[in-house]
Amino acid sequence: MQVLKKLPKNIEGRDFVVGDIHGEFNLFQDKLTEVDFNPLIDRVISVGDLIDRGPDNVKCLELLDRPWFHAVVGNHEDFMFQCVLGASLVGSNYWYPNGGDWSKDIPEAYLKSLAKLAWDKMSVAIEIDRGDKSIGFTHAAPPRGYWDEESLKDYNHLLWDRSMIKSKFLGPTKDIYHTYHGHTPIKGTVTKANMTWLDTGAVYQKQGGYLTILQV
Repeated sequence: MQVLKKLPKNIEGRDFVVGDIHGEFNLFQDKLTEVDFNPLIDRVISVGDLIDRGPDNVKCLELLDRPWFHAVVGNHEDFMFQCVLGASLVGSNYWYPNGGDWSKDIPEAYLKSLAKLAWDKMSVAIEIDRGDKSIGFTHAAPPRGYWDEESLKDYNHLLWDRSMIKSKFLGPTKDIYHTYHGHTPIKGTVTKANMTWLDTGAVYQKQGGYLTILQV
């Protein structure tokens, strides 16, 4: 798996970031319709957790084969890597109790191909070049202090941290203009310093959750 994927400036279309989809494929499609998404020129960057708890996990993983869709790895994909591929960034093996039981209905060979697709296509972080500034994406939180390749190897922090979104005294991440993250379900987007969290609980719609997509 690549640590940092760098995307060139999108000179023809728009870039969007989407919060944790968690298997809610149809809801994601509805959001693309709302923003009049054009797959020929626009791009989507996902902050991870494409899978688990929702109904259409296979379809969400298949998004990784589309040239306009890019995603950082979330802790739920890491669960899958551990259980299906025997590979992991963090090493947790609690997938089934955390929504991974959908995988039991998928033929083993195809499940492995989906996990391999995710391993090959996803990255720990994504950075979009904007010329004089760059925008970064990781799953749970930005790296501590500086946005650089060494700090982006702190996988446990980047996939699991919830302390930064809760902190009242949070300074900006240096060497990056702005960053976007998911992981922690919240009632509305939260921005602190130069960081924004946007997991608004798409998989918890009965409790008022919804999927957030923002143009960046």
